[in-house]
Amino acid sequence: MSVDIESGNENFLDVDITLFEDDEISVDVNLEIVTDENPDWGKSVKSFKVHFLSAYDNRECEDLSFLMLREKREIENYLQNQLTINLI
Repeated sequence: MSVDIESGNENFLDVDITLFEDDEISVDVNLEIVTDENPDWGKSVKSFKVHFLSAYDNRECEDLSFLMLREKREIENYLQNQLTINLI
């Protein structure tokens, strides 16, 4: 899964985005992105951290409540490992 982020000239980005917006469950996250500039390759992601904000069930039209911190951490870890960030 990948997401396109406009980077501009920033070396640090703090971005709130919605993932899976057109699916049954959409997830709002905050991304803290550190970028690196390479003369040969251009700008790339050096590191990033995912923070879970909320989830919404598009079928039932209601927010999903994740009461346990462990569930939030599992979502953050999954996205941290599966998400690819493309800087544009």
